[in-house]
This record gives sequence, structure tokens and C-alpha cells, in this order.
Amino acid sequence: PIAALVMTGARPLVGVLGFESEGTEMVVWTMRAFLFGLAGHAMLEVAARAFYARQDARTPLLAAGLTFLAFAGVAYLLVRRWGVTGIGLANSLAFSGEALLLWLLLERRYPGVLGLGGTLLRAALAGLLGAGVVYILLHLSLPIPGLVQALLALGFGGLVVLPFIWSEVKLLVRL
Repeated sequence: PIAALVMTGARPLVGVLGFESEGTEMVVWTMRAFLFGLAGHAMLEVAARAFYARQDARTPLLAAGLTFLAFAGVAYLLVRRWGVTGIGLANSLAFSGEALLLWLLLERRYPGVLGLGGTLLRAALAGLLGAGVVYILLHLSLPIPGLVQALLALGFGGLVVLPFIWSEVKLLVRL
């Protein structure tokens, strides 16, 4: 959900950096491309450590090698079309693919490890709803500076997301 919120609210946040319009757009779209793979990066870290905990460093190493090859190939293709944004998208696709591969291998070794229950659906709904709230609040004509409006929109979007992920937040606090 956080990736969806930040993707939606990125433009006013980047706008304070003082880029010209074209530079702002390039940074916003590149940030969105990298945020697209945020969940994949997080899941990759967990999956790799699961293999290390089982004294298996070879599997994540081989997966990382495949990821390098996939990233190089996909980046080459996407950069030609989208420039620097293509690098972010290639990164997101390659590393999310590596995470998916490692999780599927873990599922084969330890059936049930991918039992997500309703978590994925709740996170997707939370992301969509939160991003919708951010989008609406950013498009209101309010007599406040754009950065303040963006921060408030992201805050309210986060509050909307919270009930959907509350069980995971409680679990994280207990850890």
C-alpha cells in the first residue's frame, strides 16, 4: 500500500526539489518505476534469508545471477523506449522475478510457506483505496501550499490504509 500512496503523491513531493517541468516528470516516473518493485525487493530479502538459514547460499546466488542477466536484457530494451525510467522498471521486474522464483522454490521445499490467506487481497484493496484518497485530496483546490497538501493527502491515505493492514501491524509489534 505504501508504494501506491507514494506513487500517487510523488509529483508535489518531487516538485519541491526545484527541477524544471521535464526533470520533475522524469524523476516522478522513475520513482514510480522503482516503487513498482518495492514489494518484490522486500520479499526477496526474506526469501534469500530463508535459504541462508537452511545453510543454502547456492540457490540465492544462482537466482541473483539470473536476475543480473534478466535486468541487463530488460534494461537494454526498456531504456531505449523510456530512458532512465526504463532502468527503474527493469530493476522492479528483475528483482520481483527473483523474489517470485525463490518463493516458489521455498514452496516446493516447504509446502504452505506461500499461504498468504487474505493478506494480498487486503493489501491490494488498501493500496487502491489509499491511492484514491491521495489522488482526490491532491486535486482539491485548497488554500494551502502544495507540499503541505501532499503531506496531508499522504497522511490521510495512510490512515485509510491502516484498518486493512492492522493485523499485520499488530503482528509486527509483537515481534
